[in-house]
Amino acid sequence: MRILTTLCLLLLLPASAMAGQANRRISVTGQAQVSAKPDIAMISVGVQSMAKTAADAIAANSAIMEGVFSAITAAGIDRKDMQTSQFNVGPVWQDRRSAPKNQPKITGFQVNNLLRIKVRNVARVGAVIDALATAGANRFNSISFQIENPAPLLDQARMDAVKDARRKAELMAAAASVKLGPVLSISDAQRPQGGRGEMIQMAAMSKAASIAEGEVSLSAQAYVIFAIAVD
Repeated sequence: MRILTTLCLLLLLPASAMAGQANRRISVTGQAQVSAKPDIAMISVGVQSMAKTAADAIAANSAIMEGVFSAITAAGIDRKDMQTSQFNVGPVWQDRRSAPKNQPKITGFQVNNLLRIKVRNVARVGAVIDALATAGANRFNSISFQIENPAPLLDQARMDAVKDARRKAELMAAAASVKLGPVLSISDAQRPQGGRGEMIQMAAMSKAASIAEGEVSLSAQAYVIFAIAVD
């Protein structure tokens, strides 16, 4: 019986030591951000038309949109860089306050035709907006400046995030008077981003619009677990 007890103790000792080592670790999240000038701009623009009948509203909208398409092409934008993002037809209701017995009637129809345009030369964004306004576009929603191929910038941000994680781990190890050991695991902790680049809202546009593209910032996070070295 004594021999069996001794063997059990010998087997338990390495397991306890391993459990202790497994708890000797430092977990950190590294963060990094890189910035660059955008190389494309996305413009959301459209035409809103109203008429007594749905057919007349659609016809009026289509006529203006044809002029918008021609203006975009004349501005040097390829057809493949234009895409309809929304098209809807809906009734226009009489003001409830002026309706008899508070039962409004349909007074006409409204058509909204929205278009997303990719501008590959960001220096020409102002000129493109000017051409759109001249052609009859009356809905200017937004401009977003982007990096068309963000992968190299994101890769740089990831490498910088890992370096930041090591810096933090070394700082924590020094503060705790321990030595930093090897990396046990690394995972990409990047969070979804709300958008690529800054967004500029355009309630109204004047002639020769002045647009500042600024810089686009991309960020990355790395979750890294380091071992604490055993003396």
